[in-house]
Parts: sequence; structure tokens; C-alpha cells
Amino acid sequence: MFYGNTNRMILTTETTSIANGAKSRILIVDDDAQARCLLEAMLQNEGFETALAENGRRALEVVKTFQPHLILLDLMMPGMTGFEVAAKLKMNSDTKSIPVIVVSALEDRASRLRGL
Repeated sequence: MFYGNTNRMILTTETTSIANGAKSRILIVDDDAQARCLLEAMLQNEGFETALAENGRRALEVVKTFQPHLILLDLMMPGMTGFEVAAKLKMNSDTKSIPVIVVSALEDRASRLRGL
């Protein structure tokens, strides 16, 4: 399960596998290499399978083959923003049901609401 607040996210091992025993897959999308690697290390340590994308275009490519159960998405990226990626994912019948958790330093109310 995911338990979150503005300070941290706690993962429990009960979400690391799906019904057939395979690991849950999480796509991490962030243009900051250090942030990607940190999230990847934390999630893999908890037993999740991860894939990385450094920008929005790459995320849309990876989602087709990796078929994640969850996407961690940065909003502020060069080229295609996280807002644009989320919109494209939600317009596609193959990806619209994938949950997206926004990972961003943006704190203003308008950005948070737009991310929903």
C-alpha cells in the first residue's frame, strides 16, 4: 500500500506483488537523474520492478512495453511536461486506468489542482 503525505511516502511489502506473484511494476519519470536513481533504489529495495524515463516522450514509449501498474511523474520537465504526459495517458484507452502519482516541487494550488 502507499501511504503518503507531503513529507514522505511509505511503501509496504503487500503491494510489491500482483495476483500471479509477479512484482508490481512502477515507471519513474523525472528529468533529474539523481531523483530517478533515488526513487529507483528505494522502490527496488522494497521489491518493486522499476523502469526509468528521463522525459515525457520516453515515458510514453516505455509505458507501451513495460506496462506499469503505477507511474511516478514529475511535472516540470523540458520538452513535454508532466501535465502533457498525464493528459496523453488519460486519453489512451490502454493507459487511462494506470494510476499516476505526481512527484513535483511545485507547491502552488493551481499546479496541484491541474495535476489532478
